Amino acid sequence: MTPADYSITSDQVKLLIREGEGLSVEFKERYTPRIDEDIVAFANAKGGTLLLGVRDDGTVIGERLTNDLKARINSLTRNWAWGRS
Repeated sequence: MTPADYSITSDQVKLLIREGEGLSVEFKERYTPRIDEDIVAFANAKGGTLLLGVRDDGTVIGERLTNDLKARINSLTRNWAWGRS
């Protein structure tokens, strides 16, 4: 699968926020090491959507997606996938 296979539209994001958090949706205001646990939990289950820059009450505050942040997330997912094979 390619990254495009996992992309969602802004309307889908708005719907996820309106529906709130649940078993497969998690809101996080910003990246912290705790997010690693959530990503791994989703990966060990049936998957899920983690929305950075969204408060627990659904308020969108935004999160700057820097190259460093992308690298951290990619590293986490690669390391998890490597350990599973």
